[in-house]
Amino acid sequence: MRVNPKVGATYRYRISTTGTALSAEGSFEFVAVLTEKLVSVKSGELTWDQKFNVEKGSGQGVFAKFGDSFKEMDGLEYQSMGPSTGDVKKVRVSGVEVAAEGTSNVVFSPKPVKVGETWKAKVESNGQFFNIRYMLKGTRVEKGRRIAEIEGKFADGQAVKTIKPMIALVDLADGKLISVSSEFELSMGTVKLKGSYSVVRF
Repeated sequence: MRVNPKVGATYRYRISTTGTALSAEGSFEFVAVLTEKLVSVKSGELTWDQKFNVEKGSGQGVFAKFGDSFKEMDGLEYQSMGPSTGDVKKVRVSGVEVAAEGTSNVVFSPKPVKVGETWKAKVESNGQFFNIRYMLKGTRVEKGRRIAEIEGKFADGQAVKTIKPMIALVDLADGKLISVSSEFELSMGTVKLKGSYSVVRF
């Protein structure tokens, strides 16, 4: 499995995430549309133009400041760069390039995998990076396209714990995400929260 769309391909995703504090009073909700366009492929590195349009962003209680942070993301434009496995290695904002590691999407194995086989990767969640173990659950044809179903669970001993395993559907024609959803518990400093996350291509 590899991310391999043609240069110029454009995708739109609706990203939704919610969180409710378990150890205090507070909650947040974030809904945004991410538009991304593949602008170049050079020496195995894919460069994407990306833009956020925030549809909803709110925070209450211990997450009150999240509302302002979410609003600041509206209209944000940046570039991300990484290999065809899907992980992000660099991000460029306003011409300034910084190192990055992980991604909010699925990271493919660097080697071919069969149904039932697993691989490890690092992913980003709420600005923190975590180790995750993926497993290829199977492939099937759905609505005329061949898709892969991938399950993801966070590794033990981290600040995040899987409540409902991540289930991702990937279009095998271009290696791009169709949808993903998960539920988790996350410790942020002294606050523990239960959260949900979903991404849907439309």
